[in-house]
Amino acid sequence: MHWRFDPLFSLTVFHTRYTSPDPDTGESPRRAPDFTFEPTRATAARLLRLGWVFKAQTGSFAVYGEKVFESNGTAVLRGWPALGEGFTFLLRLNNAALLNETKPYVLDSDPVVVPNPNLPEYSGRSRILYFDNRNPTALPGGELRLTPGTVDEQQLGSKAPSAFDFVNLKPGATALQITPLSPGAVSHTIPVPPGAKSVKIDLPENGYTFGQNVAGFSETIFLSPESLTGNVLGVVRIFEPAGGAWDDPPRRYQIIFEKV
Repeated sequence: MHWRFDPLFSLTVFHTRYTSPDPDTGESPRRAPDFTFEPTRATAARLLRLGWVFKAQTGSFAVYGEKVFESNGTAVLRGWPALGEGFTFLLRLNNAALLNETKPYVLDSDPVVVPNPNLPEYSGRSRILYFDNRNPTALPGGELRLTPGTVDEQQLGSKAPSAFDFVNLKPGATALQITPLSPGAVSHTIPVPPGAKSVKIDLPENGYTFGQNVAGFSETIFLSPESLTGNVLGVVRIFEPAGGAWDDPPRRYQIIFEKV
């Protein structure tokens, strides 16, 4: 019996600002060096318990799992996540000026920066991009994009503590319809008492769709007990891939931002 670490999944972020190959590696498209990833504290602790390893690189990261090989050649992961358990990774932007030439934050940046007036409102403590791998878009070569195209307004949501007061109630709202953004999730309803100015929310760490019974209004809110610093642009949630095990085959995800 022996063991080794094999790749389970990876994620790379690109930005169309970078049109030339990487000067060191010749890689094209080129990973965006302005972005970095790291697991949240809770995810880092889970990875450690599972015997999985997080490895960060320029504009990307990979997660490796420890496999045990039996004498007959079969291999199994030493640690296995609970059903529906998601892992959370922070997407940090270390060059804030890049937002001045990035959709959906601005519409034009030559010669004057024009903020996008159509960004959705948000109900949490800060605006954030939310990504997950529940329905990735297959690309030639086997990569999987976490969005149908480049990042746009649809990925914008907000961050709030796991327990917080939801105060963005619309006139006439009598209930909140809350749907966890996770495999096999079941929606539930929280009633809004007549005349209430807020509703207390206390849910586990995850992304959720909050819908009010006001036609056409819903939003994504990522709830977490962890405080996020100002350079966190987004969060990525990775769940066990649909129709396949964690390591069969390793998944290569990507996110791409578009230059204005």
